[in-house]
Amino acid sequence: DIDGNRTKAFCMDPGRIYLNMKNRFSEGVIEEADYESVREELRDEILALAYPDNSGEKIIKHVHKKEEIYNGPYLEKAPDLVVEAAAGFDLKGSVAKKTLFDNGPWTGMHTSDDATFYINKKIDPSGVRIFDIAPTVLKYFDIDPPTDMDGRVLV
Repeated sequence: DIDGNRTKAFCMDPGRIYLNMKNRFSEGVIEEADYESVREELRDEILALAYPDNSGEKIIKHVHKKEEIYNGPYLEKAPDLVVEAAAGFDLKGSVAKKTLFDNGPWTGMHTSDDATFYINKKIDPSGVRIFDIAPTVLKYFDIDPPTDMDGRVLV
């Protein structure tokens, strides 16, 4: 059983970590004054994770603070930390497993540094961001992107 009154952090899905803040959650345990120190400590511990085969291979590529990757009026609802696995590793979300690491069947993963987008129009690739894909796809299908949507139309 998970006791919310003793839990400092939790995940709603793999790699998205929320600190159990008193000012955000009914069973919160972390004071606002301790937010940054707890977040840094957790970040350091996650970055130190290594595969247990004695190779010492790091399994985490990066741990992002929310303000490094999110912005806007709902920033406070974003996860406090976002964990990005190293190449060859995948983050899964289950507390029902008996082992923390396994090399069982790999079913794919999400990454932040590779994406494929095909379009038969010439575009200037300089300054293109992942955020630009959604408004571009909408416009390609003659749908005007919402004015508050992140990104820009590339075509």
